[in-house]
Amino acid sequence: MSSLKTLKDFDKLMHSAVPVKKRIVTALLNRQKPAPADTAVLQEHSRILKALPGRDTLKQLELSPGKKTEIDLAYEINELDKDLILLEQGREALLNHLAKLHPGFGEETGRLTEKLKQFSRPNFISDRDGTVNNYCTRYSSSVQSVYNAFFLASYIKNSKSKGVILTSAPLMNIGLADISVMPKGYFVFAGSKGREYLTAAGDVCNFPIPAAKEDKLKELNQVLSELVKEEQYEKYAFTGSGLQFKFGQTTITRQDINKTIPSADSEQFLHKLQQIVKEIDPEEQYFRIEDTGLDVEIILTVDNQGSSGLKDFDKGDGVLFLDKELELDIKEQGSLICGDTNSDLPMLQKCAQLNTQTAGVFVTTDEQLKARVRNTAADTVCVTTPDVLVTALYQYNAAV
Repeated sequence: MSSLKTLKDFDKLMHSAVPVKKRIVTALLNRQKPAPADTAVLQEHSRILKALPGRDTLKQLELSPGKKTEIDLAYEINELDKDLILLEQGREALLNHLAKLHPGFGEETGRLTEKLKQFSRPNFISDRDGTVNNYCTRYSSSVQSVYNAFFLASYIKNSKSKGVILTSAPLMNIGLADISVMPKGYFVFAGSKGREYLTAAGDVCNFPIPAAKEDKLKELNQVLSELVKEEQYEKYAFTGSGLQFKFGQTTITRQDINKTIPSADSEQFLHKLQQIVKEIDPEEQYFRIEDTGLDVEIILTVDNQGSSGLKDFDKGDGVLFLDKELELDIKEQGSLICGDTNSDLPMLQKCAQLNTQTAGVFVTTDEQLKARVRNTAADTVCVTTPDVLVTALYQYNAAV
């Protein structure tokens, strides 16, 4: 991979690190020294990425022969830097590095560590991106870092909580399970807002979907697959979340966090997607559209329990499904819920309705979201970055 040139080569490089990182995390959890050869792999990956043409973390790669694009590799490069500091210099050096990156990191982490003594619950249920994992401009290359996996798994190991990562991303086929590097047994991975999950034992289970709705989703996915092959729309397959086929919904990017797509193009693409959905589902019986400003989520509806009509499946529905499937016993045991956006609020709401002792940690600087979080559950706190949350989870183990 020393002659890395294309986006396909880049993705291959990122995913080749997954088994290496898993071995390193396993060694750290067992209080063993990682194999020098594994550390050397990460060192080489860092060298390759930094040597790519471009400026700073903005690097040039080919979409296809002769057709170059510029992508921001800040996540990939910076997370490797953190891992190498941990492996070469130790945990204290990593904490000092994080403190330099995030103003007030030490104070914020210390406060949350103390709060976790009160908030610790038998169930730990968390969103991934923006919550316990730093954001990446491209989901397919957002492979979890070693330090992040080590900190999270250490919390589950020592707190003896049942761990669930619940995300709107797909579970497999470049989904949550493919980019996570924690060893088996620590977390249950739930994708598609909880509609599908991978047990700690490795079994895949799904929320039931009526055949008619499944057929409509397949029709939609076929249309979108052909759409992004067209020259004017192909950039949406390689930006941000790209085109993701999830269980019960489909996600397609119209913008990334760096706003690399012109606003007019992004808005035009949104209207194009709305038109496609309208043509496939003119009576609005099958789909709901959720536009985040970055991604367009096209979601199969479910019956609105206790009310008439249909609603889109949200993470609250996912939590209730997983509660039964995994025997979490949220009503009696309680939960610690972590998120970072309004789409994560239904998790906190449903759990708080089942058990008033539900606690929450949200990663946000949005004052309106902070207020909604506080109004949903009394035992909540908000922090500014995923690094604060995962570090506090790790430090909690030494504090109790």
